[in-house]
Amino acid sequence: APATTPLRNPEILFAYASRKERLFDTDLLCIKAALLEATKLKLQGRSRLFLNTQPRSLTNPQFAQLVPQLVAEAGFNNKEIVFELTEQQTIVNPQAFAKTLGLLREIGFQIALDDYGVGFANLRLVQDLRPEYLKLSGYFCKDVHKDPFKQLIVRSTGEMCATLGIPIILESVETADELAVVRDLGITYGQGYFFARPASAADVLSGDAFVMDDGSPA
Repeated sequence: APATTPLRNPEILFAYASRKERLFDTDLLCIKAALLEATKLKLQGRSRLFLNTQPRSLTNPQFAQLVPQLVAEAGFNNKEIVFELTEQQTIVNPQAFAKTLGLLREIGFQIALDDYGVGFANLRLVQDLRPEYLKLSGYFCKDVHKDPFKQLIVRSTGEMCATLGIPIILESVETADELAVVRDLGITYGQGYFFARPASAADVLSGDAFVMDDGSPA
């Protein structure tokens, strides 16, 4: 969407698409755009690519047909793609969702549970989805170096994931103080403004994107 319109905001865009019953089409366009940006950066064969995906889109049987084609056309292997499930409360057809999820996993795709610990992304979904990755909500990272209670939650969640064999990713790491603490708490990976801000492939290639020298995972 043009930068001058409210639809530039993903939350507004997907809320509007949902009201107009165009959520699947919008999700597909965003996946195409993400694959195009990743192609420009030549990420094929070099890393995992996480694609935000609305669970309701997975209830559409076309998802398991069209998305693998898009991934192949972009030159990625299925095993390089992780569907990052957002807005879990919108799973309105569990049977269709589970069927598509099963088909995707059979051909190598993986799943990440996003925003764990807030809203509907709870322990039951870890049990039901058995995600390959778990993304702990950035709520638990903000000022974590000042909050011993948050530190206990982050540590215990990390220990649970380690026991289950699920890599954990802490969202919204924004300061060096937060990074230092979560490293000590046993968190393996992190994302957030401390490492880099959102940027287009063009900005990354031109060197205009902001990337910290210490861009390694938390």
